[in-house]
Amino acid sequence: MKVLIADESDVIRDRLSTLLFDTFKSIEILNASNLSDAIQLIKKDKPDVVILDIRVSSGDGIYSLKEIKSIPSAPITIVFTQSVYAQYRRKCMEIGTDYFLIKSNDFDKIPDLLKKISKKIT
Repeated sequence: MKVLIADESDVIRDRLSTLLFDTFKSIEILNASNLSDAIQLIKKDKPDVVILDIRVSSGDGIYSLKEIKSIPSAPITIVFTQSVYAQYRRKCMEIGTDYFLIKSNDFDKIPDLLKKISKKIT
């Protein structure tokens, strides 16, 4: 399984990468520190899953989510954010994100979620 982690925080990307490498025997992890790099990596490397923070200083996460979901064979998207506002969750779900998780509550849920996803895509 190929996973792209798109988050401007080095700490979050490193922590998620470590968690996923510790959980999965066979996983390829791509990293992007900004949304434009994430879009380019999605188009070029075609990850199966994108873990995306929509609240970043380098761009509009909602717009980027729309762009991701418009790509042919779009990856499964997990919006992973610190924003607990219901309007963000609602907007992301309307756009078509597959999952919406809150960093402070759901960090440790990601490996189990990816296990479920990997069973669906293989």
